[in-house]
Amino acid sequence: MIKGYNIVIEVSEEVAAIARSVSQLLATQKETCFTLDTTKHVPHVTLYHVSLEETQAPSVLVALSEVASAMEPFHLQPTQYCFTRGQWLDMGYEREESIQRLHNLVLEAVGKFRVKEESAEQKEEWSDMSPERQENLELYGASEIRSLYRPHLTLTRLVEKTDERVLDNLPEQDFSFTANAIALYELGDYGTCHSVLGEFVLGNQEVV
Repeated sequence: MIKGYNIVIEVSEEVAAIARSVSQLLATQKETCFTLDTTKHVPHVTLYHVSLEETQAPSVLVALSEVASAMEPFHLQPTQYCFTRGQWLDMGYEREESIQRLHNLVLEAVGKFRVKEESAEQKEEWSDMSPERQENLELYGASEIRSLYRPHLTLTRLVEKTDERVLDNLPEQDFSFTANAIALYELGDYGTCHSVLGEFVLGNQEVV
């Protein structure tokens, strides 16, 4: 059975609490598709969305353990609240050397296990994609990766499109944290995370 999975950086408890509170605030202002919580919509920073045969998950966990052992903890510096495609709100992070290296290692380790699927949306967008995005999609099943990777923590998706004024009343918060662990989650609607399958501390092969 083919399923969607998300390989993520786990955020600190403090940042997770902040993200949930901002997501809840947005839900009081606009109709949203989801609100971050502790079970079905877990705050995270995505490294790679991937489709896998369910039977390949154990092999992917082994690969992620090796990736984690090759990295050391590092700091993530937030940039600003971002509003994309008229519906998505997130907190962006600086794409510094450490997170780019981790992203690349995950792609190399897990990309070979992916099941090639093409969504209707991707087919529609193909002709408008740059050659770089097309190549990323062909190789890894995702277009905004490698040099186009933008680290961020998604806060919610609005049901209806609006404009950037939705950002005006968001509180100033410190979303900085130290990345200590990565994890494999089952992918929910709108790129959300639920049902963690494995967590790995950076710098060793200990499972959290």
